[in-house]
Amino acid sequence: MQHCTSLDGRAPEVINFGVMGYGTAQELLMLRRQAIRYSPDVVVLAFFPGNDVYDNWPPLQSLFPAESLGPRPFFYYQDGRLQVDKSFRSAPHSLEVSERAVYGSRLRRLLWHFRIWQLLYHLHYSGPLAAVWIAARTIEKAWTSGGALSDRFANVERSDRLVLNPPSGKAWRDAWRVTEGLVSETADEAQEAHARFLLVVLSESLQAYPGRAAREALLRNAGVKDPFYPNKRLAALARSRGFAVLSLGEPLQKYADEHKVFLHGFANVVAGVGHLNEAGHEITGDMIAERICAMVAPPRSTAASRAPAAPPETWRRRRDESLTRATERRRSSDP
Repeated sequence: MQHCTSLDGRAPEVINFGVMGYGTAQELLMLRRQAIRYSPDVVVLAFFPGNDVYDNWPPLQSLFPAESLGPRPFFYYQDGRLQVDKSFRSAPHSLEVSERAVYGSRLRRLLWHFRIWQLLYHLHYSGPLAAVWIAARTIEKAWTSGGALSDRFANVERSDRLVLNPPSGKAWRDAWRVTEGLVSETADEAQEAHARFLLVVLSESLQAYPGRAAREALLRNAGVKDPFYPNKRLAALARSRGFAVLSLGEPLQKYADEHKVFLHGFANVVAGVGHLNEAGHEITGDMIAERICAMVAPPRSTAASRAPAAPPETWRRRRDESLTRATERRRSSDP
């Protein structure tokens, strides 16, 4: 953002409210309860097609139990309006479930308190030990499954079949309906607080897998015809609701093909699968910053841009009114 002329030399303040494992429902509550208090100029909602849809609907939580971080609030439709489900509050040991999912068994959680364990864990994922570990894992998987590559991608392909295809069955249709409602409500509340809103649709790993032939083979194995179905659906939602959207899957795929580089995954685990790596983060960050810079640019020569700006007291009043409404919603949906 340091090269953004729209900022006129001002340094932007970026506050990250992202939390590991949050779905769109929790992100909406975070906006209501915390983020809106800072009177943001721009609200960015990052949406990950890989799990955000099934994260938003309770009946789908059993699909990937290892990734479900315990009880949490959900939303459902009642009389055409989204309502928050607070039943998770009665679930026992909700915080312990999340901790157990992240750190594992009690013994492993205890070991994390020792520096020697942290050092061994670090060495396990770096340097020569990592190379030995990768070779051992590859031999093990090739021996047990008959195909190391197909075994590595098996779980990814199963996930892609579910999340990248059009919804199959009532549960997935309901999940998409609630998801679109949550995204729309997040956009409405940001704009009501006089903040610009940007939906960023993050890339799923096989969308940006480099090499057309290899990518198409993996997608065929996964049973995915159009890997950008979620991106296109959310872009259509943005057009219908009048908010900005940045879909990263398509440009990252193009970049990966042109430069023959993996933007997801890590060499010491599985290249091409999983989280964005350093290169992927850098390119993604640049694209998001460029889009935000364009959003905050003053309008060109229009009657509206030539009109006198509202006095500061007017904006303060509007902001206070927005914060009051946000507080009321926060109280009504407090989980």
